[in-house]
Amino acid sequence: MNLERSSQRRACVSTGPAAAALVAALLAVGCAHEMRRFPDPEHGPATVVRLQVEALARHDEPQPGAGIAVAFRFASPANKSATGPLERFELIVRSPAYRPMLGHVAARYGPVFVRGDAAVQHVVITASDGSLLLYQFTLTRQLGGEFDGCWMTDSVVLEDAELGEGVEI
Repeated sequence: MNLERSSQRRACVSTGPAAAALVAALLAVGCAHEMRRFPDPEHGPATVVRLQVEALARHDEPQPGAGIAVAFRFASPANKSATGPLERFELIVRSPAYRPMLGHVAARYGPVFVRGDAAVQHVVITASDGSLLLYQFTLTRQLGGEFDGCWMTDSVVLEDAELGEGVEI
C-alpha cells in the first residue's frame, strides 16, 4: 500500500460529534470491522453490493433493522432523496419485491461491469423459502460533496422473480 495514499484515506461519513462518538464506541467495544459498513472511497462497487446484500441477510443483527440501516447508508444521495428517510426506505425494503432479500440464505454475485463512474452488478438471491430472485444493482461513484469518490447504489431492481435452478451468473 502506498503510505502517502493511505495517510490521505478518509471514510465518507459525517465528521460531526455524533460520528466521532460512534467511531469511539465502535472501537471501544472491539468492533473496528463495523467501519467497513460505511461508504469509503476504498470500497469498489463489488464491495458495496456485497456489504449491502450481507447486511440484508442479517437485517436484524445486532438489533432489529440494523442491516436495513447499513443498506441505506450505501444509497446514493439521489437514491436517498427518492427513497428516504430511513423509515420510508425500510417500508420499501419490506415490500414484496425486496422482502426476499431480508434473511436470505445465499447470494451469487455476477461480474461487475464498470464504465467510467457507473457500475452494474447482478445478484441472484436464494430467499429463505428457497426461491431464486435476480436483482440488478446500479451504482455510481460520487463526485464532490460529502461522499466524494465513494461508490454508492442508485437503484436495485428485481429483474426476475421466478428463476429456475439452473440459472448461471
